[in-house]
Amino acid sequence: MTWFQYVLMAIAGGFATYQLCSAINRNRILDRSYGWVARSERPGVFWLYVWLNALVLVGGLGFSAYEVWREHEPRSFAERAAELYPSKAADEEVSGRAVVACTVTPTYGLRDCEVVESSPPG
Repeated sequence: MTWFQYVLMAIAGGFATYQLCSAINRNRILDRSYGWVARSERPGVFWLYVWLNALVLVGGLGFSAYEVWREHEPRSFAERAAELYPSKAADEEVSGRAVVACTVTPTYGLRDCEVVESSPPG
């Protein structure tokens, strides 16, 4: 997501929060065409706007949580291994096989790696 989309989500979430607080504290909610709608005067419109604002707020929070999870999800081993492929071998289109012994960290990282066997050697 771009920074602009984050700003729009923050504005929509802030407005939805304001609307819901207004509905709880004052028993009225702001409507675009009617001004303030009181729960006692137009209950159908009032509750419709309450539910719509609640959906905007919950949907925005859920989507934001999904975006954070997606951006910080650990990458697969294949993606990380592709970064380690020797550039000289990639330029010369040489392929081979290697057995590597590593220690896997709790955050799915690798450390203390050493080549046990390789073909072709080097």
